[in-house]
Amino acid sequence: MNQTQKLSGILLVAVSAAAFGLIPVFAKTAYASGTSTYTLLFLRFLTGAAFMFLLMRFRRLPMLSKRQIVLSLLLGAVLGLFGVMAGTMALLWRLCDTEDLGLCYLRGGAGVLLRRL
Repeated sequence: MNQTQKLSGILLVAVSAAAFGLIPVFAKTAYASGTSTYTLLFLRFLTGAAFMFLLMRFRRLPMLSKRQIVLSLLLGAVLGLFGVMAGTMALLWRLCDTEDLGLCYLRGGAGVLLRRL
């Protein structure tokens, strides 16, 4: 590795760390203006994808095939859905002191009735 590559790597790490550190600042500003969490995440990942696309074009790297794009989107959707479901279940488990997950959110009579079944 030559000196130029080493300095380039150090610079890229510094820029990445600074950008990562600024995420809460931008998020606080976006939340204050009424942006939802999902919108903010969508815009964050869209920006990242655009930068990756520009980097691939700039370095003349081969682009993904249509099949690879479709499989990547499908995998992201499946894993994203699984993550949302797992997070929701963990939240319900944490908020509910009962073994019957989710029944604590039903109205009193329905929850009691279903617990006795």
